[in-house]
Amino acid sequence: MKVSAIEITVSNVDNTRMDLSIPGEKHIFLKAPSSQERQLWLVALGSSKACLTEGRRKESVPETSPETLKSKKSELRLYCDLLMQQVHMVKTAASKESGPDIEKITEGSNLLAATCDTFIKTLEDCMQLSSIAIASHEKAHQIGINNISKPTIPVMRMNSTEKKA
Repeated sequence: MKVSAIEITVSNVDNTRMDLSIPGEKHIFLKAPSSQERQLWLVALGSSKACLTEGRRKESVPETSPETLKSKKSELRLYCDLLMQQVHMVKTAASKESGPDIEKITEGSNLLAATCDTFIKTLEDCMQLSSIAIASHEKAHQIGINNISKPTIPVMRMNSTEKKA
């Protein structure tokens, strides 16, 4: 299974489960022993995907492709889902009727910190790729405008052919 081709989805129901899929081919679900371990796996898989994408970009001209942006967008969606789950976990632990569950709040806060860092890094990468794409599009557009041939205006010359007598 190529890491660069997989799409990672976190489970909304089980905070230890994640689904890995290659569109149109395979679908696998993984279950970690704890939410922290799932977090480690998600960060590792996301980092691996990012490194593979970076490696491809460094080998070629530093341009962006729709595939690269799509991959980064997919990562952002994954981290956004994780953030929502982790915020919910902290809110639930803080508002228990029997009193706040400090252990769960601490665990959730640590996960949130790691996910936020990864989300921000991925967002910065996405913004950089978008900037490169916009700049290259504008450059191509400018070259296209400069290559348009300028219209020529015919010049009429008066030939004075008076015969001298």
